[in-house]
Amino acid sequence: MQGFILGLASGATCLAYCAPVLIPFFLGEGKRTRQNWGLLAQFLGGRLAGYLLFGLLAWLAYRLVLGPSSHRALIFGGVYVLLAGLLAF
Repeated sequence: MQGFILGLASGATCLAYCAPVLIPFFLGEGKRTRQNWGLLAQFLGGRLAGYLLFGLLAWLAYRLVLGPSSHRALIFGGVYVLLAGLLAF
């Protein structure tokens, strides 16, 4: 439920980022408003599929790297050192 409410709360930000791309695209298509709803549904479906795929890949990476490992602290420590090096760079 919290994720759903967070999605509703960030809707204005999403609209602010997507509108400059979508509005010219819709206007450039030269279609009626009703036909643009189909394009919007395709766009939103593509975003949802992308988010689901990214979530699935992140879950699989967790299961493969950290799931059965007893060296979790060593892995996290190495990642933190790597990220600190990137930050210093």
